[in-house]
Amino acid sequence: MATKTRTRLIKWIACFAAWGQLTAGFAATQGSASDDGQVFRLYDGVTAYVANPEGKDFTVSLDVRDINLSANGPREILFKIYDPDGLPVVREIIPDDGCTPANPPDRVGGWDHELQSFMTHYAAGTTPSSRWSAWSDPAHLKTLTARAFDRPVKGGKKGIYRIVLAGTPDHYVTLRLSPALAYGVAGHPIWMYGHGALLKKRFITVPRNTTGIYFAVAEPDEPRTRRFKLTAQDGKVLFDGMADGGYVAPKMWTGPAIEVSPPGAYDGQVLVLEVSDGPGDYLVKVTLQQPNKGAFADYVGMGSQAVFAPDEQTARLLQGGVTVVDGEVFWHPFQVRFHNWLKANKLDATDAEKALRKELQAEFNGFRLLETGDARGSATWVNLAYGMGYYGCKIFRPGWVLMRRDDVPPDVKDIIREGLIVGGDRLGFATHTEKVNGNAFAQIAVALWYCHRATSDALQKERFETFWQRWTTEGWGTGSGLSRSGDAQEFLAHDMHYGSYIMDNWKPTGNTWVKEGGIIGDAGDDPRFQKVLDRYRELYTYLYCRETNGRAVAANPWSARTYQHPHNQAQNWEIEGHTWKGEPGPDFTVNVNGGNEWFAARRKGYYILTFHGRLAPDWTSQCFEGQIVFVCGIL
Repeated sequence: MATKTRTRLIKWIACFAAWGQLTAGFAATQGSASDDGQVFRLYDGVTAYVANPEGKDFTVSLDVRDINLSANGPREILFKIYDPDGLPVVREIIPDDGCTPANPPDRVGGWDHELQSFMTHYAAGTTPSSRWSAWSDPAHLKTLTARAFDRPVKGGKKGIYRIVLAGTPDHYVTLRLSPALAYGVAGHPIWMYGHGALLKKRFITVPRNTTGIYFAVAEPDEPRTRRFKLTAQDGKVLFDGMADGGYVAPKMWTGPAIEVSPPGAYDGQVLVLEVSDGPGDYLVKVTLQQPNKGAFADYVGMGSQAVFAPDEQTARLLQGGVTVVDGEVFWHPFQVRFHNWLKANKLDATDAEKALRKELQAEFNGFRLLETGDARGSATWVNLAYGMGYYGCKIFRPGWVLMRRDDVPPDVKDIIREGLIVGGDRLGFATHTEKVNGNAFAQIAVALWYCHRATSDALQKERFETFWQRWTTEGWGTGSGLSRSGDAQEFLAHDMHYGSYIMDNWKPTGNTWVKEGGIIGDAGDDPRFQKVLDRYRELYTYLYCRETNGRAVAANPWSARTYQHPHNQAQNWEIEGHTWKGEPGPDFTVNVNGGNEWFAARRKGYYILTFHGRLAPDWTSQCFEGQIVFVCGIL
């Protein structure tokens, strides 16, 4: 490939990653159970499906290591073990190892900054200061202190047990089962992280109703040596190639990478993934897409992450992590119980019953989107802040409403509570690529509030409080969450346009996304949301730019990436009683954050505003030229 073309391709890849498509980021690795255990990098999580057909007692042992590379604060791990009925027999949060000082000098709060950095370095003709694969070296990992966690699991139930781990890319976890039981592994929310020979040959059962297979691979380090091959049961080669340019994702925008024609043609069949030998780590994504209709015709569609088994027999036993009932695919037992309840209880005798039935059906449809990682699935990619926290998988506020109603039967409330604990636990650990956009990341706090209020669960309350504290203090990383200026920033930029979503979505009167009302109206006994909204409103009285009101123009002195203006700004330049500072009034001078972010001044005859405090590192600017390095003012 010509150097110029290659550079353009990799820069496009980096930009693609930055927009959250590439980066919804898990990686996991897979191996058979053994005495030595199997090492997984939580990029962001992993689910192990353990085959226990005899219902034996067994012990799950974890060795947890934290490389403390990019966390910028304490980072915990969600640790759950489910029995075959979907009931958690272990449910806990593994605490941080105590090493919390910030490490990266740049703002690296969102997107897959690590992967993007390596790609853009090579694209620019330079090399990174360290190899992306270096951290997985067994010799390196042995130098880190491992914390051991042993959890006995009482058997008695025959079937598939699930082990769910969710953390950050800094976490390496060695998993051991005693006695050794065969298991397969699914990554979440997207990637599987491979190193060494861990994915050398793995087997994937295709769930029922699969209409497409989204396949992507990445190998960030150069020289790239790995070859990836995906083969169907009939011998048809679905993909055979390398991650040229660092990343390969066929037909990202036009449809599934691999079309299943006719739909369902591969149902129940076993695909074989083969990865050639090589020195570098890599990422693999196999998403098995469902038809875009019914409960799955929502936002970014629906698909489940492949379960990678060590042999064909185990793959067939695990069935891709799904259960088929009445021709429909389910990933969790509580979903099946909800389905059976709705089938047995028609609720169509009165108008009130019909209305309740409609609301229960909507909640059930939202729960249907939770897949192998306890998180919302998608057809191609998913940023859980968007796809689960607010805009997709609408289960949290409706669940809170249903749990408060007297006409919802107790057995249905039990199912709803179980589903909210499954989804809410996982959403509380959506803190990696989810930080890409300030508006969506802010909505996770909203979802977690509704969730813990609906379940009255102590662990979920603790997770909400932890999330809120870090979101309001940049505890999720410099440039993430609520800024000192008062907006829900993203790590490369203040958000201007995105902040208007919060101002609109949080208000109690309802909006496009939440027609019934927003958090301000519901959280009357929790003034924290109102205080954040008031900060936003006051901030926008400085930042408003009259000349660009309503136009898709980037002519404002504040935002480094997104343009003007709050959706609900009135034409008289007031935001619910907050008047634009550009209107005549007393002289003032404001230096926000000691003048290191923005400056405003009003005098007789003019109003001046300048933004000068958020310059992106060079490696990021390689894919955001003209948008990130933004320093200007307006008079």
